[in-house]
Amino acid sequence: MSFDVNGRSYETDEEGYLADLSDWSSDVAGHMAELDDCDLTDNHWEEI
Repeated sequence: MSFDVNGRSYETDEEGYLADLSDWSSDVAGHMAELDDCDLTDNHWEEI
């Protein structure tokens, strides 16, 4: 599976994790949370 964020495509593995961890960014994390129907709170961002 893949998804687009800010005009760039990101690949995921069969479990939905980023295929390339170097692709991680706060924008990507926010988008992936939305896909999982999860709102990232300030507490989440502290842990991230």
